[in-house]
Amino acid sequence: MLTLVTIKQQINMVKNEGNEFRVFGCLGFFVLLICIGTMIYLKLNSSKDSFEGQVFEGVGALFSGLAFIGVIATIILQRKELQLQRIELEQNREELRRTAEANIAIVEDHKELSVVDLYKEYKSAYLQEITKSAWRVLINCLSNKKYCDYFLKTYYAVDFKRNKFTSELAEIIKLSYPIKFQTSFDELKEIESDERYKLDSLINFFQILSFRLNKDFIRSCDFYYDWWRPLFWWLSDMRELMYEQDENKKQFCLKSNLSVTLKKLDEVYGFDSLNSPEERWESLVNHPMMKSIKIDKTISDFYKKK
Repeated sequence: MLTLVTIKQQINMVKNEGNEFRVFGCLGFFVLLICIGTMIYLKLNSSKDSFEGQVFEGVGALFSGLAFIGVIATIILQRKELQLQRIELEQNREELRRTAEANIAIVEDHKELSVVDLYKEYKSAYLQEITKSAWRVLINCLSNKKYCDYFLKTYYAVDFKRNKFTSELAEIIKLSYPIKFQTSFDELKEIESDERYKLDSLINFFQILSFRLNKDFIRSCDFYYDWWRPLFWWLSDMRELMYEQDENKKQFCLKSNLSVTLKKLDEVYGFDSLNSPEERWESLVNHPMMKSIKIDKTISDFYKKK
């Protein structure tokens, strides 16, 4: 619509410019006639000497008049040029607005498509294996305090050398993993490491999901966050507690940002805030899916003492 309007404006301006030039032409011709008539009158009514002086004065007046008309014409042409520039700027501004709107629409579509891609990935066979492994790791942590301590220390470089995978931990893995054949210590160590990496992949998946801005679209896809929420909150609290109790970790290691992710996802899915580790622990132990899990007494007593 704006383009049609501006085209009409330009056509009208061209027509007006033609009319104005005709007016200036008439004015110039009128001035010329006046000068010629004046010289003829002076020729007939003046002496020779006075006539020559008056002719020069008349010619000077003629050129002065023409110069004045030229100045006015220049001013009007500049004004018309400024009007054309203004119209061009309006056209550019309109095109930029349309381009911005189109880009915003593309970004919104891309966000929705990215969530769909995440959902497809979550439903893939590979990620289903990841969820099974992640579940085993977290349940092992809850069921055995020694494995829980070992697992939490794997997040921090300062504990790398002194955090050893022992035969006792290998037995825990062997009992929790559906192994139907004889497995060596090194094989169990590799299995445990692979399981932990899969848990990290699942956590990273939810962290990526939390940064998608289309909350309604995320909420409409079932990522089973309600299953993982109590376990993730407990893991976040345990990691932050271990971090805060060790000055070496504060100096050399990064603090976990898992709680930031969980707060965003709680908001997306409409969960009430759990404001303390004790509240989150109660939410965990009272969750129906945890009723069949035998939680290590040392871990339970830790929260009871608090």
